[in-house]
Amino acid sequence: MKFRWSLTVSLSILSYSSVYSQEKTDTVKVPKQDLWDIVFPKKLAPGEKEVTSKIQKSILPYISANPATGIEFGVFGNLAAYFGERPTTRLSNLTVGATYTTKDQFFTSLRSNIFTNHDKWILSSDNRFYKYSQSTYGLGSSSSKNDEVPLQFNMIRFYETALREIYKSVYAGVGINYQRHYAVTGFKPFNNNQKEGDVYSVYSANYGFDPTVYTSAGFNIAAGIDSRDNIINAYKGVYARVNYALFGKFFGGASKWQNLFTEFRTYLPMKKNNSQVLAFWYYGSFITSGNAPYMDLPAIGWDTYGNSGRGYVQGRFRGNSLMYGEAEYRLRLTKSGLLGAVAFLNCSTTSNKQDAEKLFDAVNPAGGIGLRIKLNKISRTNITIDYGIGKNSNGFYLNVGETF
Repeated sequence: MKFRWSLTVSLSILSYSSVYSQEKTDTVKVPKQDLWDIVFPKKLAPGEKEVTSKIQKSILPYISANPATGIEFGVFGNLAAYFGERPTTRLSNLTVGATYTTKDQFFTSLRSNIFTNHDKWILSSDNRFYKYSQSTYGLGSSSSKNDEVPLQFNMIRFYETALREIYKSVYAGVGINYQRHYAVTGFKPFNNNQKEGDVYSVYSANYGFDPTVYTSAGFNIAAGIDSRDNIINAYKGVYARVNYALFGKFFGGASKWQNLFTEFRTYLPMKKNNSQVLAFWYYGSFITSGNAPYMDLPAIGWDTYGNSGRGYVQGRFRGNSLMYGEAEYRLRLTKSGLLGAVAFLNCSTTSNKQDAEKLFDAVNPAGGIGLRIKLNKISRTNITIDYGIGKNSNGFYLNVGETF
């Protein structure tokens, strides 16, 4: 069972409540009540709150826990500002964090989305260092828990992308991708004489990778559209993107390979007051050419924010290609917007080129329900409490922010 409890975002949102608001005016229409109105009653005009144009910043300690890491202790910081004229420029934000766990793990991250004047450019960063541990079970949707390999590794990621608006809400651009896994341990070394090993070492041997260290370095071409009314908790709109990445042997790259990533989300209000919303999420990641290092292959739970695959542990299904779909029904339980509920269904399919397993030869479904507690009525940020059940698997999830 996966359990995660985090105070990081919930405390931070109190300090910079307008960070994620995507409204186009200085006065934002919001639900009547959130958790902070209960804990710290405020005298505000009904249904509205002023959004400041000043720089918002916070640095806060936090604690969280889950079975993979034990107890986590860390520091989280956020900086948000407008880098252009309002209301035609969206709010830019940068987050940085550092974490140490009771299992001797250490994480740091720096992520940002910078909007230039009139949203003409979007500059995105995803930079991380992980001292991590995670089990893998082989490739394909038919992989077995009996093949579990408990890996430990360090990971460095440096992803930077620049997108230019080419039409209203439509963007295109390029980026660079660098990811390195090193000090990898926990696998059974491949025996070349007997041709034996575990799923991880056999894959590495078959494609000529050093199982202890490998790098993927390259660049990507990206395009997308974003018409969501709110990036944290959308009531309506569409988000779509296509990314084609080419990896080579420059900057120490271990192999030449290419990846196509596609994603689509849509949000359909079922009531005029947005009290019921039907949301859909699809993404696909396909190795179109060459062979990627094992831990760079597509896997559930390794999307940008690690939210896919509720009902399964992160990395449970991995393959040369992956397709994932999810539908979620969102219901407002109270007129004030304080409480809500969700019901969700998801499924994934992965391929295994070594065993000739194709996409949709097997599918792994999951489903569940959840409770929502309004943490911040301006940004629509919820505390999310979900329980998911998959095939011979289940998970309990406590977090901040919608899954998609």
